[in-house]
Amino acid sequence: MKSKSGLALLCFAVKVLICQVRGDEMMACRRKRIATRASIYEKHEVPQGAWLISPYVAIPKFRPAPKPVYNARNLTRDPEVPETPPAHIFKAILLGLFALLQSAMLCAEGSSNGAEVDSPFLFVLGVAQDAGYPQAGCYRPHCMPGWNNRDLRRSVVSLGLVDPAGGKKYLFEATPDLPEQLFELEKIAPTDRFELAGVFLTHAHIGHYTGLMYFGHESMGARDVPVYAMPRMREYLGNHGPWSQLVAYQNIRLVHLEADLPADLGMLKVTPFLVPHRKEYSEPVGFRIDGPNKSALFI
Repeated sequence: MKSKSGLALLCFAVKVLICQVRGDEMMACRRKRIATRASIYEKHEVPQGAWLISPYVAIPKFRPAPKPVYNARNLTRDPEVPETPPAHIFKAILLGLFALLQSAMLCAEGSSNGAEVDSPFLFVLGVAQDAGYPQAGCYRPHCMPGWNNRDLRRSVVSLGLVDPAGGKKYLFEATPDLPEQLFELEKIAPTDRFELAGVFLTHAHIGHYTGLMYFGHESMGARDVPVYAMPRMREYLGNHGPWSQLVAYQNIRLVHLEADLPADLGMLKVTPFLVPHRKEYSEPVGFRIDGPNKSALFI
């Protein structure tokens, strides 16, 4: 990506340079036209400084006459001798040289850090509590900015994990905002290159698992999406409708997790650990996410 940015900057600088050179050529043509007009002035006795509309009609002077160019040897007017190149030409040349240098530096950095291009990364998909912001039915002063301005709204907490080398992507939590969050994840990790290889659930509160419904045949009609869940969470989803229908129709596949035992995802490892929280229907957990060089906690 860095080398592409440098290449784009180089192309932009070259275009600017070409435009400036073309502009200089246009200025040369304009000076020739000025010389032609000067001869017409003499032929038809049009006063210098008048702006010629035709060989026979002139408008009184309202803009300064073109500044003549003089031959350096005999100080005679010589319209064919170009002026010293304008400052913007030098600026364009310097910009081009800077772009070449920048591109070379980016390419060198990209080659030295090539391993980082395929490194896994996290992508924040939501930051709000289970019901999002603003919450349903809240019309108090602290909620109204969100109702009046969509840019202030916030999705329920969720995290995307992308493994470029393995061509896989993962979700942490299946929230009520799952359609929008899947779309955000799609923009950085498109399905034609990255398989949705799993969804990790922390617990059975409505903001953390109810988005599973979108994998059903009424919506996505997904096939065999792995859903990583702790023992009580697996029992709840597998034996209580409508979630059990997702399992029966093979829209999702429940994958067993145990506290403090890592799930091996190739170059990634995800380890659940118990956390203090309300325990309706399931045990609540957080996740430690370990990559080749860095780790993160999701709670």
